[in-house]
Amino acid sequence: MKSLLLTTLCSALLLAGDLTAQSSNPRRPLWGDLAPGPYAVGFKVTYRLDRSRTWDPTPDSIAEGESARPIRVSVWYPARPARAARPMPYRGYLMLTAPNRNFGRLNAMIERADVTPMRDVIFLGSDSLFQKLLASPTAAFANAPAAAGRFPVIGYSAGYNNRSHDNSVLAEYLASYGFIVVTVPQLGTAATRLTLRINPVDLETQTRDLELAIGEVLAGPNAEPRKLGIMGYSMGGVVALLLAARNPNVDAIVGLDPSIRAPRFVELVTRAPQFEPRNIRAPLLSLQSGNASEASAQDTTVVHELRFADRYVALVGNAAHGDFSDFAAYADLFGLDVQGRTAAEARQAHAAVSRAALAFFQAALRGDSAAFSTALRSSPLLRMQFRPRLDAPSERDFANMVIRHGYERARAEFQVSQTRNPGLDLIDQPTLNRLGYGLLEQGNAPAAVGVFRLNIDAHPKSADAYDSLVDGLLGARDTTGAVAACQQLLAVLDADSTLAAEAREEYRRNTQARLQQLGRVQ
Repeated sequence: MKSLLLTTLCSALLLAGDLTAQSSNPRRPLWGDLAPGPYAVGFKVTYRLDRSRTWDPTPDSIAEGESARPIRVSVWYPARPARAARPMPYRGYLMLTAPNRNFGRLNAMIERADVTPMRDVIFLGSDSLFQKLLASPTAAFANAPAAAGRFPVIGYSAGYNNRSHDNSVLAEYLASYGFIVVTVPQLGTAATRLTLRINPVDLETQTRDLELAIGEVLAGPNAEPRKLGIMGYSMGGVVALLLAARNPNVDAIVGLDPSIRAPRFVELVTRAPQFEPRNIRAPLLSLQSGNASEASAQDTTVVHELRFADRYVALVGNAAHGDFSDFAAYADLFGLDVQGRTAAEARQAHAAVSRAALAFFQAALRGDSAAFSTALRSSPLLRMQFRPRLDAPSERDFANMVIRHGYERARAEFQVSQTRNPGLDLIDQPTLNRLGYGLLEQGNAPAAVGVFRLNIDAHPKSADAYDSLVDGLLGARDTTGAVAACQQLLAVLDADSTLAAEAREEYRRNTQARLQQLGRVQ
């Protein structure tokens, strides 16, 4: 179903035609021509301490005895504000009130790190323009009551060291269509090291922060717990992908000009401990700059390796990197300087990105293929490339097949998948091995034996696969079968090219000892 819906998405994008743009709504000046959905938008901020991690304390916090890592959780959601309520000004995204001194220090650090550079760099030192931004109305009602019902959740990871809300317009837009969007600031590992660096440790820090925030929202009364999307801008696109790699509940991934396509960051992704392409089964939409110079420099390695997922790469007009964030709205609304394009073009690119992200999440999280043509035809800027996933079950799928239908059924499906995908290693031996041992620990030895036998079908020369089968058969109290598996292990031992000489001899000694214990000396 998921693949069918997303194929429809691809067709809609490829056939996108021209529609007359809707007029801007003065109540939502940052939105430009984006049309709101059926819901009002609520916005709230909560604060949590992750006591499993420390945060280098400041002198005054030492006196208070608090050193846990603080997490600021920002959430946009479908709301039902009071009739007399008014949307909050943009200031509410940058200058927040904390519930206590500890989180007040966090907010002060974030404000110092973000507000001054934003005014001096983006607004070129113009305090008057910056004050106009702060006073501009958003579409969000602060702390409004949530709308009735349960809604899909989208976790968002911001751009590199963007600690405040760099995609508030897109978050509001998605919330107005019935999604809950949650994000956290990008923070370094300590109060004395606020800047997030580009290395595995700091990426893991950001991933864990976002996981905590997502968990909190999913536990709430308005979240649909089995509908989860992940989205990231720039370096946040790396975080989004790594989070999805270890969370099988992720149903969709959206990258907003994500750094996974930047040549200098490819190895950072592919060498990350979390990055295992086999574990990423959720469809990916990577919205990337269509600017000629940027598009020609993009690296496809990461997208190519995600062969177990449907992948959609959309090049967006003449868009520059900032057009995938709120910057496009600032530029158009306040006449800011942009390079290589006009402010209007930046705004149009941002609108195309927003509509595409919405349509993708509607497909993957709601199955709403009927909304595609309406949502996307207004964006003729998108040039879509589609790479379908491999048509094969995952290791967990195979293990579940053994549990529910038996080994022979799983083996037949493996053979069919092998025929459809010749020459490809469809089953990762260590992954399926771990699943088999998990079944043993749960007391389901018959299913574990089936999983281990399937691993041998996929890796007939693996001594380790036969060794695991011996464990499974012993767990099932099948001594005769265990003896036969030991003998098969010794027969393939010299053909296993993955083993070093010492490891091969260790297998030989251990297996012969097992046979002796079982009463059959080899």
